Amino acid sequence: MEFPVPQFIEVEEKIIGPLNFKQVIYLAGAGGLLFILYFFIQIWLFAILAVLIMGTACAFAFIKIGGRPLSKFLTAALAYSLMPRIFIWKKTEKEEKPEKIELQKPDFGIPEETKIEPEIKPKSGLQTISRKIDLGVGK
Repeated sequence: MEFPVPQFIEVEEKIIGPLNFKQVIYLAGAGGLLFILYFFIQIWLFAILAVLIMGTACAFAFIKIGGRPLSKFLTAALAYSLMPRIFIWKKTEKEEKPEKIELQKPDFGIPEETKIEPEIKPKSGLQTISRKIDLGVGK
């Protein structure tokens, strides 16, 4: 059985022409605010505010930085600037260090004068080890 797998899961659906839902909300909200301001403030102040408000709405609707919408970028930038970034490690008064354990040589009853000397003799590129053991017998 074959099942269709969605290919473009990160692409938002278009609602009105080339605009998705968030873009429509930003632009409609700015238009509604400007419609209300038109009746309550003088025309010269309205013109200045209209340019600022619509410019901001268009920026939030259309500008993407690093593939992320401007709203998410500004949220991340604000969180980065307000959150503490310094982490200080405080050393405890006395940290326990593991004690060194000295291994004792096992005593097999062999006198210390007994020497084991390995001899390395190269033979056709290979190394062999032969040992001479002096047990101290006959001295």
